[in-house]
Amino acid sequence: MISVDFTKKCFQKACQTFLIGSVLVLNPVQAFSAENISAEEMAQKRQAANRYFEAIDMEKTFRDVMTEVAKSPMPGVGSDFNDYFQRYQKLLMENLDIKGLFKAHESVIVEIFSLEELEAVADFYSSPIGKSIGQKLPAYTAASMPATQKFIQEAVAKTMPTLIEEMKQQKEK
Repeated sequence: MISVDFTKKCFQKACQTFLIGSVLVLNPVQAFSAENISAEEMAQKRQAANRYFEAIDMEKTFRDVMTEVAKSPMPGVGSDFNDYFQRYQKLLMENLDIKGLFKAHESVIVEIFSLEELEAVADFYSSPIGKSIGQKLPAYTAASMPATQKFIQEAVAKTMPTLIEEMKQQKEK
């Protein structure tokens, strides 16, 4: 029987993997604010966003990031966990509506970034150096994941006791 602690660790790693993968693949620059624009400019922005998505081969890149991250062992857990997590990752990707996810990200990216920014990102990732960087993102994500998880786990371990205590005190009021 799988323990609650084991299940929590699986869920935490899955969430971290998905969030970090999404940030690295789908959000290449900082977002500041949405803008009011014409339908014509919005169409141009969608075209630039799709050119960017095509340049990085977003579906393949996203799948590669998720696959590479699943391969990286999580510090402090046994091989059983990592085996289950790899299986979880495979099933997750089989069940994920990736086209729907990308459509949702397209809607956000065209609202946040200017046409000039979208064209610049698309131009960059269409260039030889941009393609090279894009191809290395899955390996980078996988290689950096253990350190990222370690720092997040340490921060959570320090944060949770304080938060739990504050919640208890608030409930007592």
